[in-house]
Amino acid sequence: MNVLVTYPERCVGCRICEQWRSWKHEGRVNPTKARVRVSRVHAKYLNIPVTCMQCAQSPCIAACREGALSKDPATGAVLVNEEKGRKIGRGWWVQTEGDLV
Repeated sequence: MNVLVTYPERCVGCRICEQWRSWKHEGRVNPTKARVRVSRVHAKYLNIPVTCMQCAQSPCIAACREGALSKDPATGAVLVNEEKGRKIGRGWWVQTEGDLV
C-alpha cells in the first residue's frame, strides 16, 4: 500500500506537489485531482499541505451534501465518486475538517 506523506514544516506554498501528484496519477497537470492540496492561512503566514487522513469516524462522508463520499466496507478507505464530487468543485472536502490552525 502506498502512503502519501507530507512535511508541513517544509511547505513554502509553491504548490508543485499538487502539479506533480496530478501528473503522476492523471497523466496531466490538474491540481483538482492531486490528492493533496496546499491550504493557506494568510493571517498566520502558513501553508499547510492537506491530504485525506482516512479518519475512522469519517465526518466528511456525512458532511458531503452531494453524497460523493463513501467508505469501502472491505478496506475502510474513504472513496470519492468523481461524478458526484465534480458538481461541487475543488476544495469541497477540506471544509469539513474545521480550522486547520
